[in-house]
Amino acid sequence: MKTLQLAAFIPNGKDATSFYRGAGPLWHLRRHYPLHFDLMEAGTFNWHSFTRYDAVFFQRPATAEMIQLMAIAQKMGIPVWVDYDDYVFDIPIDNPAWKYYGRPEVRELCIKAIKTADIVTVSTEKLKSLYEQINPNITVIPNGYEPKLFDGIPTPARKKRLLWRGTDTHVRDLMEFGPAIVDCVLSNPSWEITFLGYMPWWITEKIKTQVAYHAAGSVLDYFRILHEQAPAVVIVPLAQHDFNESKSMIAWLEATLVGAPCLAPHFQEWRRPGARHYTSVEHFKQTLLQMMSDFEYHPETLITDVNDSRAYAKEVLSLDVTNRTRFGLLAQKLGVKGY
Repeated sequence: MKTLQLAAFIPNGKDATSFYRGAGPLWHLRRHYPLHFDLMEAGTFNWHSFTRYDAVFFQRPATAEMIQLMAIAQKMGIPVWVDYDDYVFDIPIDNPAWKYYGRPEVRELCIKAIKTADIVTVSTEKLKSLYEQINPNITVIPNGYEPKLFDGIPTPARKKRLLWRGTDTHVRDLMEFGPAIVDCVLSNPSWEITFLGYMPWWITEKIKTQVAYHAAGSVLDYFRILHEQAPAVVIVPLAQHDFNESKSMIAWLEATLVGAPCLAPHFQEWRRPGARHYTSVEHFKQTLLQMMSDFEYHPETLITDVNDSRAYAKEVLSLDVTNRTRFGLLAQKLGVKGY
């Protein structure tokens, strides 16, 4: 069969969402399927540019220019595929992204993108249930990992270290769970906590001698640091609301890839083998203290958790698996048989 040609519009090709939802999975598709993609710049693109492509991919389109390009492609009979990895209609006001996505005109642009696209993919079942109110034809493709980058990497010995990873989009979460984190660290003087990507000063100023900070850097630098830190537990404190419940489980997946156990919320998306869960701030604290104790006195229980997580991730979340759905959707829309 011929090689399918895909134009891809990705807001920031270098960031983590591109790694999981944009350039990352497209890179894997190009190597394993009859597909070629070009990363496009919106400002240099017009109708004549579409004549080279069989389909067009837009990652989280949310600008008038993107919607206009979608309309041009569809007028020319070229299928449009959009992908969203967050619930853009309920971003909390404390999240920096609210300044843009909280505008009514941006909301209407996103609604139009979801309503009119030929293919709509999202990262979680919760997102699907929310966006189905706009378009009933939503497909869930969970965030997966690139085997080429992670399979076979040796796991370093774990350290008495907690690790949180994230950005300033999690200020409210860290404010809500901060006292519990402080209590767990201070009650275990031989432990420390690393904050990777963001430093919550209202927490760190209370545990100054037991805290470290690392900037995230590029995606590949981030994974190197995460691997080298060798935490005993990766923590995922999330307040309960639609935006957080629709988030994907990448913190658990990343912990799994580097061989660390993960403490995650009880939300549907995070109910994965090997993860431990909490239902409240107090439950978070008690479960974390138990995991810290297990690390010191019953490490085999945490090793079992990690092994269960890794077996599941390899079976279900490798791009070797999840990209079958991506290419299948494209092939079906373009009438390509055999997929």
